[in-house]
Amino acid sequence: GYSLLIHHIGMATAPALYIATAAAGNAPPLAAVVRAFGIALGAFGIALAGLILPAAFLSLSSVSAMTTIAATTGTVAVAGYLGLRRLASELKAQSPGAVMGPSLLGGMVFLIWAVATTTIAGRLWWDLAVEVVS
Repeated sequence: GYSLLIHHIGMATAPALYIATAAAGNAPPLAAVVRAFGIALGAFGIALAGLILPAAFLSLSSVSAMTTIAATTGTVAVAGYLGLRRLASELKAQSPGAVMGPSLLGGMVFLIWAVATTTIAGRLWWDLAVEVVS
């Protein structure tokens, strides 16, 4: 389903994040980035697994399609946010300057990547939601 789509979006945009952090001089080793993405996807999956039953209950018991869309959108958004937070913390822990703290440039690169990736995922989600409602 949609979690697989988010996985593909994250993996498709991951090289851009690594290249941008390398250009900014903040890239951890490639193996650490791959590990961080794996941990973040695990966090996304755990959050989604914890939220799916309440969302399913709300969706199945609602009489409005908009309630279903709102419940599922909220579930995916919260899980995505938690996954991004975990990715940021894992990358911060693996960055070369972790002792001195993350650089402003590295944080901006991650923020721009996260906004772009979230925008792509949100657009695909919206296209899917509109088809379901109509």
